[in-house]
Amino acid sequence: MAEAPKRGLPIRRGFESELDRFFGSRWPSFFDLSDVGGQNAAPSVDVVDREDEIVVRAELPGFTKDSIDVSVDHNSVTIKAESREESSEEEDNYVRREMSRGYVSRTVALPADVASDKAFAKLADGVLEITVPKAAASTRQKISVD
Repeated sequence: MAEAPKRGLPIRRGFESELDRFFGSRWPSFFDLSDVGGQNAAPSVDVVDREDEIVVRAELPGFTKDSIDVSVDHNSVTIKAESREESSEEEDNYVRREMSRGYVSRTVALPADVASDKAFAKLADGVLEITVPKAAASTRQKISVD
C-alpha cells in the first residue's frame, strides 16, 4: 500500500500540476504565495456603473499620491503604485537597517466607453477613487418595450 502524502507543500504542488495539465501552464496559480506581504499584488477594486459616469475604487493602504500612477483608456483603467521605505538605527555596538518595497498593479475593464480626458482621481484614507464620465454615446437610455 502506498504511503499517504505529507500535508502541505507536496499536496499543493500536486494540485497545481493537475491544474496545469488540465488547463495549460498559463492557468493562474491558486496558491501563489509570492505576493504575501503586498509585493507584486493586485489591489482590491470596486467598479460602480452610474448613469453618467463610472467610479473605480481601489484599496491602496500605505501608498502616497506621488507613488500612484493611473492611466485611463476608452474602456479600461490601469493603476500602478510603488512604495519604498528605509530605516536605519545606529547604537554603540550595532547597526540595524531595514528596507521594504511594495508594488501593486491592476488593469480593470470598464463596462462602457468613457471620456478619458475628463477623468479625475483622489486618494483619501488609503482608498483611491477614480471618476470617469461616460462617453456621450455610452450613456444609459431607457427604452419602452412594445
